[in-house]
Amino acid sequence: MIQAIAKPISLEEFLQLPETQPASEYVRGQIVRKPLSSDKSSRLRKTLLKKINSVLLMGETAKAFPELRCSFGDQSFEAWPSQSFVPDIVVLRKENIPVEASGEVANAILTPPDWMIEIAPSEQGYRRATENILYSLDRGCQMGWLIEPEEKNVVVSPQDGRSRSFSQWDAVLPVPDWASGLELTVGELFGWLIEPPILKFAGVFEHDPDFAEVVAQMRAERKLDDENPAYTVSG
Repeated sequence: MIQAIAKPISLEEFLQLPETQPASEYVRGQIVRKPLSSDKSSRLRKTLLKKINSVLLMGETAKAFPELRCSFGDQSFEAWPSQSFVPDIVVLRKENIPVEASGEVANAILTPPDWMIEIAPSEQGYRRATENILYSLDRGCQMGWLIEPEEKNVVVSPQDGRSRSFSQWDAVLPVPDWASGLELTVGELFGWLIEPPILKFAGVFEHDPDFAEVVAQMRAERKLDDENPAYTVSG
């Protein structure tokens, strides 16, 4: 959804506005509301975030952040001025993680992300995410991923090469050089969308109170694990 604005505002003025849910983005002088995430998009974002951090934090090289606002560009360049958007996942090398005077990690960056990942819930979201990735690559981002849950496809765009689509389940997805310890196949990525067999066929035992209790506990633990990832970044 595009929200018309009465008069042009600068990026600085936009950043003074209160945050919204879903996030608002500043694109070519317009305030654009980011599409709502689908259940599939949310599950992929949470699980991929944990997967990336389980590898990169161990090596103390980088950290992945969910929905970190990125605002950068050249406001004087009328064809494609400064923009502000909120990728599903932003991965920053350790030296580029913004830290406030209090020692806490800032909730926004004013530079291109090192690696950005977008999960497109719709055709409209696909077009906007593609533009955000291209905009970032042109200004220093090293790699962009565009994940299409419905098509089971990932478009990988490196800064110094052509975009490639990956849909074969045994294909290993490219990552930046500094994240070479991370290995993820298309099959593993989209396999996260498949319910474990014990949950998929739980309906067979829907009237069994003992089994229902076990399933409820498993789902609660899974949700708790998603919402409370155990990772930190040392200074």
